[in-house]
Amino acid sequence: MSAEPIAYAPLLQGWTVRDLDRLPDDGQRYELIDGVVTVAPSASGLHQHVASRLERLIDAARPVGLVVLQVVGVVLAADQCPVPDIVVLREPVDYRTSRYPAADVALAVEVVSPWTRSTDRFRKPGQYGLAGIPWFWRVELDPIQVIAYRLGSRGEYVEMAQAGAGQRFVASAPFPVEFDPAELLP
Repeated sequence: MSAEPIAYAPLLQGWTVRDLDRLPDDGQRYELIDGVVTVAPSASGLHQHVASRLERLIDAARPVGLVVLQVVGVVLAADQCPVPDIVVLREPVDYRTSRYPAADVALAVEVVSPWTRSTDRFRKPGQYGLAGIPWFWRVELDPIQVIAYRLGSRGEYVEMAQAGAGQRFVASAPFPVEFDPAELLP
């Protein structure tokens, strides 16, 4: 295995979203948090399965005018570009890019992994809220649980719905969707 050097690495001022374009297209999941590039580890098979099943459920429920995508960047600021597991974007959507402005995001979803649990539970939701993303869902895997939040008046998320296996998760916004979180499991 060989590694190609990165020709440009801003050290003193931190990275920007524009700097991400200089990274190789190597299949890695690069996120930009406070000007620091992080590489998210590969998701487990369970994580991928749950995210894919949830993406299909959301896509089936979404109204016209919204688009559902997985693992794309959300530009929150010049030095902030996290990658949610699922996003629901308002149309029109430029499918040639892999990064979208926070203003276009109606819903961001994080599936919590053991190695990203603090980021998925605290850091990313805080950033999404400050950027004005109106809805955030968090999916816990062990045990399976889905929690929906709406954006509060001070940029904080307020819990609106929660359900575990054998219960009905019911969300009325950003559009109606209802399912048993157990349906997300293999």
